[in-house]
Amino acid sequence: MSFLKQVAYYLGLIAGLATVGAAGAVLLTYLFTGKLPIIKMAAPPEAGGTGGEKAKMELFTPDEIAASIRRRLDSAEVAQSSEEEGE
Repeated sequence: MSFLKQVAYYLGLIAGLATVGAAGAVLLTYLFTGKLPIIKMAAPPEAGGTGGEKAKMELFTPDEIAASIRRRLDSAEVAQSSEEEGE
């Protein structure tokens, strides 16, 4: 039983350190550049993309992130209202 406790302890320790490291990297990036790192997935070829699902990292300001969220909400509301009208 002590072996399982040790495995759980070290697994939790590694996960915690990885989380703190990732949060620290985001914080330092924001402090030095004023932008937040965002990872986007490239669109697949059938959706008009250039290739397979590749991750692309970009830097966005908080205002750009808010505008992106607003655009997504607006398009979701339009799609929902068109579905309601179609019924």
